[in-house]
Amino acid sequence: MTFSGCAGNAFTKFYTGNTLNQAQALSVITCQSPEVGTLPSGSPEIISNRMYTEGFGPIGTSAWEGPGNQGNDEAIEQGKNVGACIVLWKADYSHTRQESIPITTYTPGGTSTSIHSGNVYSGGSTGMYSGTSTTYHPGTASTQYVPYSVNHYNYLAVYWVRIANDPQALMIKMQSPPDSYMRETDSRAGIFVTAVMKDSNAYKANIFPGDIIMTINGQQTDPDVSTRTLMKPGDNELKIYRDGRIITKTVNIPEK
Repeated sequence: MTFSGCAGNAFTKFYTGNTLNQAQALSVITCQSPEVGTLPSGSPEIISNRMYTEGFGPIGTSAWEGPGNQGNDEAIEQGKNVGACIVLWKADYSHTRQESIPITTYTPGGTSTSIHSGNVYSGGSTGMYSGTSTTYHPGTASTQYVPYSVNHYNYLAVYWVRIANDPQALMIKMQSPPDSYMRETDSRAGIFVTAVMKDSNAYKANIFPGDIIMTINGQQTDPDVSTRTLMKPGDNELKIYRDGRIITKTVNIPEK
C-alpha cells in the first residue's frame, strides 16, 4: 500500500501491472471502454476465481491511501490506458486528518498630513507661522489558520481483461491438491480445480471446482505442467477424484 496525497489521477500514479502492449501480447482480449464496478468483499483468490468463471483475468492493480477525491472517471481513464474490460475498485475509510489552511489579511499603508502653527518672536516683534508635515504609515498583515478535516481512504482497484476461450485447452484454474488428498492417495500428483470458465471444454464436460484431475489420457497431472500439453485432438479421457470416489470424464478437443 502506497501513501500519498494523490494529486492527479491516483489510479494511474499507483498502477502496478501490464501495459497495454504487454496485455495484448498475452493473447487476451483488451477493450477501449471499460466497465466500472465495486470490488466485492472476499479474498483475492475467491474474487479471481469468480472472474475467471466469467472469462476474465487480472492484468494489474492500483493501491494507495489518500483523500476521497478519486472516482469512476479516474478509474475509467486508467482502464483505457491498459486496455482493461472491467475495473473493480473500492475505497475503505481509513482515518480523518485534521489540517488547516492559512488566511492572510492585509491592511494597506498610507500617509497622513499634519498642520502646524504658532507664534514666532523675532526682533522685538511677534508673528505667526504655519506649516505642514507628512507621515507614512506602513501596511500590516495578519495570518489566521482555519482548521478543517479531510477523510482518508484505502483505495484498491483491479483491472481485468477478457481471456480467449481456447478450444484446444480445458480452460480451468488449478493448484496443488490438498494435503488430505495426497495422504489418502499416497501421491503428490494431481491438480485441484479452483475455477472453470463458462462454455469451455471443461465446463461442457461438467468438470467442477473442487474436482481433482488425477490423469489425462493415462498421464499423471501436475500443477506445474499445462494440461494443454497432455491433450490431443479427439476424445481425451480424464480420471477425476470427486467426493471420495473416482470418476471418468471424456473431453473432446477439435482439430486445429
